[in-house]
Amino acid sequence: RSSDLSSASFDGLTFGALYGFGNGDSFSSNNTVGFGADYLLGSFGVGAAYNETRYATLDDGKNGIRNFGAGVHQHLGALYLSGLYTNTQNTLTGATVQVFQGSGLYSFTPSLRLGANYQYSRGNAVLEHNHAQQLTAALQYSLSRRTLLYVEEAYQWTGGDVAGAHNAWINGLDQSSSPHQAVTQVGVQTSF
Repeated sequence: RSSDLSSASFDGLTFGALYGFGNGDSFSSNNTVGFGADYLLGSFGVGAAYNETRYATLDDGKNGIRNFGAGVHQHLGALYLSGLYTNTQNTLTGATVQVFQGSGLYSFTPSLRLGANYQYSRGNAVLEHNHAQQLTAALQYSLSRRTLLYVEEAYQWTGGDVAGAHNAWINGLDQSSSPHQAVTQVGVQTSF
């Protein structure tokens, strides 16, 4: 069972908090704690969030996964730019992954948009300094308010301390047998 609170907007500032009770005898184990804040000023926005979930299977609920991150976005006419940083840590093992991401979306017309994204992720020494870089680009054409056509291309390359232990793995695909992987998708998306 969880309880969350969200504030009203105070001149563009909103914040919220979450506490999820564990199914143990202690408030400090097997639980979830989170909070975040957003600030909007015209076409500019910035936000940050923190979440920690402790799992019964990790040190009797005393450890878990801790996440925090911060992002920023800006509209500049037909161009939308954003940046994001996240940090995820296993509090039992100390394994940590940091992700840095930058993206842009340009609307040529109300129906035609082109987006691009670059993401760099890296693990700490516990994760043998494995790292990955990924470029993604997508062209979208809206047929209606609910349906769009798209073509998307993604390319990922990886590295790390241990040769052969860091094969590329684009989300949604099988792991590559090499440190490189690419995918092209063409499709139709409909919202209901």
